[in-house]
Amino acid sequence: MRTSMNGLCLHQLVSRMLREDYQRRDPGQYHRMRSRTLELLTGVFPASNTLQQMQIAAHVLELYREQLPIAGTYTDFSAVRTQERQREYEPGDLPYLHRFLEASLARSDWQSELIAAGEHHALLEDIAAQDPGSIVVLCNSSGIPLGFSAGLRLHALTLPLLDRYAPAHRELLGELAGSLYSLPAEAADTLFILLAAVDTEQPYYQPEELGAMLLQSWLVYTSGGLRTIVATADNQLNLLLPLLGFQEQIQSRPKQAAPTGLIVWDLDFRQVTFEVWVQRVFQLAVQAPEAVLAEEPQSLDWKDVKQIVQHLYKDALLEEIPLVQRLGLAGEYVRQQVQHILTDKQPPYPLTELEQSLLRESYLQKNYRKSQLAEAFHMSRTTFYRHSRLAFIHLGHVLTRVLRDIDLHGDR
Repeated sequence: MRTSMNGLCLHQLVSRMLREDYQRRDPGQYHRMRSRTLELLTGVFPASNTLQQMQIAAHVLELYREQLPIAGTYTDFSAVRTQERQREYEPGDLPYLHRFLEASLARSDWQSELIAAGEHHALLEDIAAQDPGSIVVLCNSSGIPLGFSAGLRLHALTLPLLDRYAPAHRELLGELAGSLYSLPAEAADTLFILLAAVDTEQPYYQPEELGAMLLQSWLVYTSGGLRTIVATADNQLNLLLPLLGFQEQIQSRPKQAAPTGLIVWDLDFRQVTFEVWVQRVFQLAVQAPEAVLAEEPQSLDWKDVKQIVQHLYKDALLEEIPLVQRLGLAGEYVRQQVQHILTDKQPPYPLTELEQSLLRESYLQKNYRKSQLAEAFHMSRTTFYRHSRLAFIHLGHVLTRVLRDIDLHGDR
């Protein structure tokens, strides 16, 4: 626990553990308190500075992660700290941004889908020269970039850049593109995000955590009255964006000039304030019937789940675990269920791909010694243990559903 200008603060891991315990013991009261917290935070948002707004958004989104379809991938907002901040682009940032972009292109990340092959670095150079205000840089306390997003504020002077670097934009934007060719720069209020990348070499964060910070940066950056457009074929983002208030532009699906599966999304803050957006996005969660929440089955304790995974290849030992004995299950059956969950191509909610990979590598494949695992996942040991515990908690939720189905159908 530490003191801050706004009172006492708990360590993020401790606060998450306490919330999870509270939710298990009294789900109805937990959801009422969470709703009240949302009320209070949206009330203080307008008078907060940019960093405080980012932290408020991070806290609200972290409280409601369980409502999101792919929690933990782009939506693990718990990593935001006071020392990490967003700022405007500076010329000295460019070498860092090129390095991040090169690594992103090597992995074929979603950020590069729309841009013509081989033109990404040239586009970044032109954006930095002609529209540097559209670059948002995420940096550490020393001002060193950790990631960035870059696009173009659309108007008469920037549309020719889209013609050169993203020729499919006319089909993507539909009628909107035509009107923007005569728009003066001072009237531009639409941001088309074209590039984004993070530093995968720094030791403190997983790329997904930095991606979550960038996502928040977009929201805070555009909340001053901009419309944001994003085009992506990333399945996870296409699930997440509509739950964050983005609207799909169905009429502007590309036909041949852009990659298959590309979907255009926009979030319009020109007519709505950030706090109203927050309330809209989480309205269903806030109004969820408490009776239904109370009926949710209690998840298996993560320590029991860990014990099962540790003895996964020893059926006899599995059958000696008190939890397995209470359920009357054969060790072989339990092993098969866990193996299926950890090797499934699409991990079942709320288990994330990172958590599935971490458990699979640790307990199924065992290619690394325990001392090497954190390094293999590019994490500090503290971050590795935090992700491991969350992985067991989320695996417990999945196993709870599987075992509940066993009780319903009598198939063991």
